[in-house]
Amino acid sequence: MIYDIDASTTEFGAPAFPSSSGTLWGTHLSHWGTGGYMELPTLQIMYDIPTESFLQENKFSSGRRKFGMIVYVVDLHKWFQLRPRNKNTDEYLSLSEYQALSDNEKLVVLNPMASYTVSDFVGDEPVDTTYSGSGNPADCWTELCLSCGNLEIVDVSTSQIFTTEDANKIFHFHTSSGSNLTATVHTSCAAGFNLAVNNVGTGFLSLPGALGVSTVLDAQHSGAFMYKSASSVYAVGRL
Repeated sequence: MIYDIDASTTEFGAPAFPSSSGTLWGTHLSHWGTGGYMELPTLQIMYDIPTESFLQENKFSSGRRKFGMIVYVVDLHKWFQLRPRNKNTDEYLSLSEYQALSDNEKLVVLNPMASYTVSDFVGDEPVDTTYSGSGNPADCWTELCLSCGNLEIVDVSTSQIFTTEDANKIFHFHTSSGSNLTATVHTSCAAGFNLAVNNVGTGFLSLPGALGVSTVLDAQHSGAFMYKSASSVYAVGRL
């Protein structure tokens, strides 16, 4: 159970309070906690949030990482959530899929830069099994848009043709070094059709027809907003 008490913890009989209501000191620094919400200066510091070589008893956290935590990166003015994905398919892990993993498999999806070797005996012979993450520190993090009102955020890992049903949504394309994707606006979309596309992977995302050429977004969470007029598609954004 996630609420089991770890035997190694320090017990508290009541919540922590400052010495007086007017004190200038807080009771906790967010970046020293495990999971929850943190504010960190740069993307690299977020990537460096440490894990240990074992899971905590709740099985959802290791070191200062916890499945579902949110980090605000000051340098980028963006939020990211720790949402582990299958390192082979790049698809998000459901709760049941995550719980079905071994502890070592959980560790490397919580931290894709981790690698652990476990020694077991098969008969009288020692056998080493190595568990390694994808090697890309961004693979467990998904950019959030907490100031987007009621816009729906959709995560996709395949090329997509957008129709009028896709209006007022933000699409996160999860490309990879072996998966370059294409985002195409269907010709049925009327003038004034708008959607937001974001490449959150390491591959290329092409927008065919935009200004007559394919527009390629980089891997640093660049955003592009596409607007389709009656005759052409335009893409603007940070490249």
